[in-house]
Amino acid sequence: MFDYTSSEPEVIAKWFSHALADIGTADAIALIRKFAGSPNAGVAKEMMYRLEKLHAE
Repeated sequence: MFDYTSSEPEVIAKWFSHALADIGTADAIALIRKFAGSPNAGVAKEMMYRLEKLHAE
């Protein structure tokens, strides 16, 4: 009846990767690492990107 109009998983992952990086605790970074291994290629890509940015800082 309704078309799906919500954001795709990789977009949501991008938002959460920013939030977790801003939190910056060991637990938050561990979650980024965990989701970098996601079977969803888009989610994994966004989380790997955020990890690379964190290591560059």
